Amino acid sequence: MLVTDLAKLSNFYIDLENAFVKICLELEPEDDSVFLQRQVRDLACKFNFRLLDVSFSGQGLSRTTTDLPNRPQDYAGTVLGYLKNKYAAQPEFLTELEKRTLELIHEVNNALTTD
Repeated sequence: MLVTDLAKLSNFYIDLENAFVKICLELEPEDDSVFLQRQVRDLACKFNFRLLDVSFSGQGLSRTTTDLPNRPQDYAGTVLGYLKNKYAAQPEFLTELEKRTLELIHEVNNALTTD
């Protein structure tokens, strides 16, 4: 699907509110994949369809992947330090936030090494 077709999605499918939808958008170099993914999710809420997946293809894909950090684990110290300062008075939240942060960093590291 082309990005320009997103606004016309309800015209393509008459029974959209009963559909399970997977969308693959063809990105151009100037397209912002994060914005487009948010736009698709907003459309899913507006037209009440079940969004299963949003994926991307096209020329804009290479720009998206080159913006990935070289070593995401380097951000762990900064993020954990911020959480410790922000939630020092709330140790019950801090413990859970630290745990989830480390899980996310682990997921990012795994995703980058499998690509």
